[in-house]
Amino acid sequence: GRSRDNSWYSIIDDEWPQIKEELQRWLNPENFDMNGQQLTKLNASQINPRHTTIIDVN
Repeated sequence: GRSRDNSWYSIIDDEWPQIKEELQRWLNPENFDMNGQQLTKLNASQINPRHTTIIDVN
């Protein structure tokens, strides 16, 4: 076999509007330079409404 990385994500109906908006913003041609490189990166936690951040205040 060959080595490969997989990521699986789930989206429920209520989450889709926010995720769609973030994906469209990221895919906007203004987010890419003349060489086609993205100016702002997109990561899964950015668009995941279920994502929570734990802040350690100690």
